[in-house]
This record gives sequence, structure tokens and C-alpha cells, in this order.
Amino acid sequence: MSAEIVVDVTGAQQGQPKNVRASLEFAEGQASLTGLLAVLSVSAVLGLGGNPPRAAVHARTAHDPG
Repeated sequence: MSAEIVVDVTGAQQGQPKNVRASLEFAEGQASLTGLLAVLSVSAVLGLGGNPPRAAVHARTAHDPG
């Protein structure tokens, strides 16, 4: 089963109405979408790609006494 994200945007450009639709399909299903999101999130937190690192949330667990 595949997963798909569709974004519809309605607005105006140079005073004229404009509608834009973008879709992104993951033929391998939600697992590939989840993996992509994890990679993009980690790269943003680490500041890869030339952008400054971003703040991240760290949840403490029983195995993390700090």
C-alpha cells in the first residue's frame, strides 16, 4: 500500500486568482515516509545543509539519569 501527501493552495499572484496542487507519493508505503521524515528531522537538528542547528526536544527515560 502506498502513502500520499497532497497540498492544495489557493491564492492570488499579481492580482490574479491562482490554484496550485502538489502531491508526493511514496510507493513503498508509510515506512518510507517515516524514514524520510526522521532523516530530515535529524539533519535539521544537526544543522546539516548549511543551516544553523535547531533546538530539539530531549525526553528523559529511566535509562537516562541526566
